[in-house]
Amino acid sequence: MTKQEHLKILLVEDSLVSQKIVLKQLKKLGYEANVAANGQEALWMRSQVNYDLILLDCQMPVLDGYETAQKIRQLEGDARQTIVIAMTANGMKANRERCLNVGMDDYLLKPVSEEELAAKLESWSRAIVKNKQAIAFTSIELPSKSLPLDSSANLDESNVNDLVDLNRLDDITLGDMKLRKEILQAFLEDTKVNLLSIKSATFSKNFEAIEHKAHQIRGASANVGVKELKILADRLELQSQQKNFKEVTELVLKLENHFQKIQSFLFEIIDWEKLEGETPVVLAADRTGGTQACSMSKILMIDDDPSVRLVVKNSLQLLGHEVIVAANGEEGLMKAKQLRPHLIICDWMMPVINGLEVCRQVKSDPELSLTFFILLTIRGDVKDRVEGLDTGADEYLPKPIDMSELRARVGAGLRSQRLTQELSEANQALRQANQQLTARNELLESLSLTDQLTGLLNRRAMDQALPHMLRQVGTRDANTRYRYLCVFLIDVDHFKQVNDTYGHTVGDCVLQAIAGRLQSNARPSSLLYRYGGEEFVCITLGLNLHNGLEYGESLRSCIAERPFKISNDLLLPITISIGGAIASAVNLVDSQDLLHQADRALYRAKHEGRNCLRMFSAWENIVEFGHA
Repeated sequence: MTKQEHLKILLVEDSLVSQKIVLKQLKKLGYEANVAANGQEALWMRSQVNYDLILLDCQMPVLDGYETAQKIRQLEGDARQTIVIAMTANGMKANRERCLNVGMDDYLLKPVSEEELAAKLESWSRAIVKNKQAIAFTSIELPSKSLPLDSSANLDESNVNDLVDLNRLDDITLGDMKLRKEILQAFLEDTKVNLLSIKSATFSKNFEAIEHKAHQIRGASANVGVKELKILADRLELQSQQKNFKEVTELVLKLENHFQKIQSFLFEIIDWEKLEGETPVVLAADRTGGTQACSMSKILMIDDDPSVRLVVKNSLQLLGHEVIVAANGEEGLMKAKQLRPHLIICDWMMPVINGLEVCRQVKSDPELSLTFFILLTIRGDVKDRVEGLDTGADEYLPKPIDMSELRARVGAGLRSQRLTQELSEANQALRQANQQLTARNELLESLSLTDQLTGLLNRRAMDQALPHMLRQVGTRDANTRYRYLCVFLIDVDHFKQVNDTYGHTVGDCVLQAIAGRLQSNARPSSLLYRYGGEEFVCITLGLNLHNGLEYGESLRSCIAERPFKISNDLLLPITISIGGAIASAVNLVDSQDLLHQADRALYRAKHEGRNCLRMFSAWENIVEFGHA
């Protein structure tokens, strides 16, 4: 895995355009990143994934970058791990200091350049890789003569088979004698440690610890086929649950004595075996594609029993899979998030975090939710199986593990996971296609409502919006929000002469300049439209007749007060005529009638000399205002 692939990056940016630009830059540099649209979303995603590096925009809604960085550092406490790089358009020294003071490690100036981004990631990725702790897995191998043999035991294979199920050993090792030795050594070492823990717990009457360690011995014994030891451990686990101290002490002695006997037998087995030249059995691929279809899959095995880990790992590696092991739930979750396996096999009863909690966390992680999860346990009750499946487990496998069943369930699970993954990817592609289509439709809709010359809304947009706004006008009640709505119909005076004298290119420049000046002088609540040709419309909610006259006059004067500079040697004096109408409780009209009233007022303004404002009034018909 390359440095870029290993680095987990979260991009926190509310601008869709900026998201796409930075993601494209990251992809070009070989990095992948998840995206959050604001600080609140980023904090949730961080709770699900341990990100190495966060690119954090400073100015965002909901929760800005400064607050987000502070919360990340509060959550990390002293164990500061995540690298946070600010993305800000403010390059002032005070802002850079603010970024560092809230806990950010570095900053990038916006717009982000690809070269600077590459340099920052290269620098910090080296620091991240250097600081990551490598997890070393060591195994303790027992010396072949570390424990005394029972010299009185007259051993033969039939005696061994009474204590150890040799057929079971052959099944789990597939005839690999070297693996058999490794499994038996792991079993002996682990059982010896568990017995010491049981004796210590017995002295302190810690029944919970005795029960847990007895459960571990029971599972390990069943796994390698050590029959009598499994039975004794089973009884010890039951008596610990009942807190029967007398029975517990007797069973601990029996367990220890029997383990000594088993230990002697097993060392004799190890000594019998001739490992030189032994060839393990390799499973042939199923002609139907069962083994071949799921080859080279990544499988995570989580179990606190080293012999179980060893057996399962070897068995699945023989099928061509990559198998990673973890000794407890905490380590398993860490490796699951790092490696994203296709399938997880997890023991139920484990210290630190049990299998049910591991399953819950895996299935709640968006990046791991499609992982096929097999719950492994010695519990055989139906209610236990139901509980396991209810937590999200996909399959249940009882202990001791039947290797044929294990291989079959793993094969079926990997096929299911692959099909689920393919379906998820197809759905994701479909969602992306739908999003692109929606964005294109929104763009087309926006273009269809925008005048291409001036950038103002066009007549189609006005025809859609005006009826809706008129429904909000009337007397103050629950159904209305405004008492007045003012419409100005604006016409450029003598515009035909401009086109005839200077040409249509200059005429277009004049219209663009008028639109810009109107926008600069319009109220924030006003909507400006290009109505067609040299006509514009201005709609403002909440203006009565008196205020409307003042507002209309301000629009007229802003055009007339100074000429328009078309070029260095061309200044054109331009004026406009305005006709206005106001909808109110006493003039409740539809959009067509309101525009007709404004048009009548405009006709009057043009007829009376242009460069003036005339308002239609329901009381006085037409009110004069402005200059002729």
